Amino acid sequence: MAKRNTALGSDAEQILEKAKERGVESNYFFKTTFARYQGQIRLVDNLQKAVDGWNDVDGIDMKLIRLYNSTIASANGTAATLVSIIKKLGSDEPQDSKLNDFISAFKDDDP
Repeated sequence: MAKRNTALGSDAEQILEKAKERGVESNYFFKTTFARYQGQIRLVDNLQKAVDGWNDVDGIDMKLIRLYNSTIASANGTAATLVSIIKKLGSDEPQDSKLNDFISAFKDDDP
């Protein structure tokens, strides 16, 4: 059986650590996107187990492989979104972007 890649789990830990450093770990957009990323990681892990369970490479279901690859691609996109949220919301410098304008509309004005 092939060794499973734990890079996604490690990436999630690093992303969460950076979010804490930048003070965005409790931000709604970060929390919901991070929860989606964790779900994608669990799905990739389960798909990896299924792929590893096939002893006959020729017998692997191509739908399973396509689902695995598309889930990995989605997880990569979600990770990029998380990094963007951390950079833009954790920054002390004002950022001019549509994302910040959108997020500013949802920020609490209460101290």
